[in-house]
Amino acid sequence: MYLRPAALILTVIFCAALCPVRHAASALSGDGVVVEEVEAGRVAEEAGLRAGDRILSWDRGGDNGTFDTIFGWLRFVAVTAPRGNVGLVGEREGETLTATLSPGLWGIAVRPEFPAGWVPLFAEGSRLLEAGEIDKGLSQWRSLAESAGASGDAVGRAWILMKTGEALAEFSQWAGPLQENFSRVLAENLSILLTTDSVGIFPGTRAMLFDYNVTVNVTRFDGIPGEKADLRARWGILDKNRKKMLVENHSVLTQPTKDDSLEALIAAESSTLSDLSREIAEAIKVLAERENKEKK
Repeated sequence: MYLRPAALILTVIFCAALCPVRHAASALSGDGVVVEEVEAGRVAEEAGLRAGDRILSWDRGGDNGTFDTIFGWLRFVAVTAPRGNVGLVGEREGETLTATLSPGLWGIAVRPEFPAGWVPLFAEGSRLLEAGEIDKGLSQWRSLAESAGASGDAVGRAWILMKTGEALAEFSQWAGPLQENFSRVLAENLSILLTTDSVGIFPGTRAMLFDYNVTVNVTRFDGIPGEKADLRARWGILDKNRKKMLVENHSVLTQPTKDDSLEALIAAESSTLSDLSREIAEAIKVLAERENKEKK
């Protein structure tokens, strides 16, 4: 029997934006990535990059590589970029382009190299979203994703669906800092399931002694309207001194949507988070029961 409310400190690491979808080889592999937006005052603008530039490869002191797909760029930004200055090689209006980016906030958004006919369709979806016509904008992007899949461009399809998931998160209850809101809801769920008010979120919780340290690494949190919502997370429970891993698990959670509305997808996303909360809470209860028995 679970007897005593546990005191928890919760740490959530959110890399879902980097790896939200699996992907296969693309018909457009090797075409690099296209700069979609450059944020004013950031490193990319200072290096001279502009919207429309195509980036093909990178180099740092003999260590180099090419951007075969958009996901290669995402891995590059997450892993390679923070290590120091890096040179980029690409094209602008048929001419060779070079730029050097220093560590810091790059302020750059990229997309795959689309066939010419797809660019205005994607831009129209973006315009509809900015105008507040969420369902129409998402429908436009879903149609484009279907076209990409039908043409054999699996990576293009995966990227468009990733952008669709990000937009859904932005315009749903997960709007704002997604990691912050995810952490808050997870902490609230655990507090209810474990009947305790002692659930803190790191960073932001004052120093105190906790019974367990819960770490959650979210690798996917998205969905497709009319189909399903997906949540994937690797999580663990450490002892109060954060020296011993007591439990490790990998949760792969899916909930179908009732229809193709935004509200139905939000509900399905919330259900996956509730399922994750229950899995973590049950593991904590087992640990607490074990400790109670050992103390007797």
